[in-house]
Amino acid sequence: MNCPTVNLKRLKDIAKMSGGYFLPAAINNALPFLFLPILTRYLMPQDYANVSLFVTYVAVASSLSAPALIAFISNFFFDRPREYVARLIGGSLIVVGIFSLGILCLVTLLYFVFPSLLGLPLGWLLLVPATAFTYSLFQVTLGVIRNQKKVLVFGCHQVANTLLNFVASVVFVAVLLLGWKGRAFGIMIANALSAGMSVWYLARNGLLSLALDRGMNNAIFRFALTLMADSSYSLVVSQLGFLLMQYYFGKELLGVYSVGYNIANAVMILATTLNLSLAPFLFERLSAPSSMNRRYIVQVLYANVVVLLLGGLLVSIFSGAVLRLMTTPAYYPSRQFIPWLAAGLMFVGGAIFVKPILIKYGQQRYIGFVAIADIALLLVLSYAFAKWFGYQGIAYAFSVSTLTLLLMLLIKVQAVLPLPWLRALLPASEPGA
Repeated sequence: MNCPTVNLKRLKDIAKMSGGYFLPAAINNALPFLFLPILTRYLMPQDYANVSLFVTYVAVASSLSAPALIAFISNFFFDRPREYVARLIGGSLIVVGIFSLGILCLVTLLYFVFPSLLGLPLGWLLLVPATAFTYSLFQVTLGVIRNQKKVLVFGCHQVANTLLNFVASVVFVAVLLLGWKGRAFGIMIANALSAGMSVWYLARNGLLSLALDRGMNNAIFRFALTLMADSSYSLVVSQLGFLLMQYYFGKELLGVYSVGYNIANAVMILATTLNLSLAPFLFERLSAPSSMNRRYIVQVLYANVVVLLLGGLLVSIFSGAVLRLMTTPAYYPSRQFIPWLAAGLMFVGGAIFVKPILIKYGQQRYIGFVAIADIALLLVLSYAFAKWFGYQGIAYAFSVSTLTLLLMLLIKVQAVLPLPWLRALLPASEPGA
């Protein structure tokens, strides 16, 4: 009879940790939103589109390796010696460098083969891999800090990055009047300094060993390659609309769409913040199968999903007021995209919540296969919906494709770890249920 009380206490502990992460993570991830009053007044939609493209390329490039490496480190963090974890983190940073060199080659090739596709000058495109490299180092370190459950340290690193990004960008855009290039400069400077602080933190805490271990590095690289499609999935599917909007409808409409996405992205900020405490919780619980409480795991997942749904509804309801408050009339048409983008981002958030289960049960290949299949579905739907519904079809395709991915992941989760989805909604009938 005491089980519901115990579960309630555990849920409060998870909520407390999520709350500790919430403020710094939300502020850091909300930078595009916080910049709206500045950028929409100093930049025309076409210039705002250039900022969006640069941010998109950096985000996608860093997503190719960073999320997979964070998951790989987390998978061993709780049950391996500290020395092993240090070598694992060092090997992961080396793998980040290898991926960055590969991205440099890919960007150069794409520019010369399809010069109009990427929409930015070559000089700025060549800065994307270096910026992605520093951002990836920063994100891997944040993943380690989350596993240590050092909420205050995590917040200090996040807030420092946010302040650097904001101050540098405001100086370059609003004071020196460098336009969209000033915003790009601000991003590069903030990420470089944050990466330096990250490496210093890892070394100071004995969590960084750069001793060459070919076997371990190969294992890390293979894992990252296996999850590469899925690592970049959430960003690729959300950012692919930027490329397609530019390709089909031009940069002016892309600028309007980008503002709508940045407001809807509050849903993704919420999902990412919730996952900061949810993912380590799942990895830790799944590492002890003998004492695993499946009912409690489902209850924690439900709690996060309810918060995510409420966030999506609020974003959709108040989007018009936010646009009038934060932007200029040239960007008001963004409202038509927001409900569909918010729905799609809720589905992406749900997928992020359940992926640790599949990773822990060795389903990386399935995750990668589903991600590739869903990106292909998104391309097909975007082409078809753009023909049938015009520019709004890009947002429709995003919502439908992300729902498809979530359903496919849930089916696989239930196959590898049957969870009591319905029983978890009922009062426990016996201790430990």
